[in-house]
Amino acid sequence: MSEENNLITRAENNLKQLLDWGSRFDSKCSFVASICIAMMGALAGFLPKFSEWSLILSISFAISSFFLLISLLLIYSAQYPKTKSPNNSLIFWGTIAAIGQNDFQEKFRSMSEDEYLTDLLHQSKINADIVEQKFRILKQALFSLLLSLPFWSLSLYLSKIGFN
Repeated sequence: MSEENNLITRAENNLKQLLDWGSRFDSKCSFVASICIAMMGALAGFLPKFSEWSLILSISFAISSFFLLISLLLIYSAQYPKTKSPNNSLIFWGTIAAIGQNDFQEKFRSMSEDEYLTDLLHQSKINADIVEQKFRILKQALFSLLLSLPFWSLSLYLSKIGFN
């Protein structure tokens, strides 16, 4: 195997690993979003009629809801698909979809191994940046979820004693 073919294989494996990290991120986001939605549902289900709310319950509910909504918005922002490529990549789906079938086949077939390797490395860097950004946002969403917990718990407690 030539040195360039070896580099291409390594670059393809690197890109595949980065795309796998993206899948791991998606499963973690689904879990966090589900927890947030369940917590919001529990709040909605346990709260007394609005006329029975106390000031502390109102504040606790507002803070809890705020942090849960922030967490969900962060998850959404990280999940929002990136469809633009900074280069005319023949590997990225967004660029491929923007050109016709015949044009894509012609460009791909005429691509040299060096151009293909350059495109692979460029896509690896772009995907690494995207994955890093997504996990940074996920950490912020988790932190927001953590901040909501004491206020969420207090809201549920106050809702329960308000019924007695």
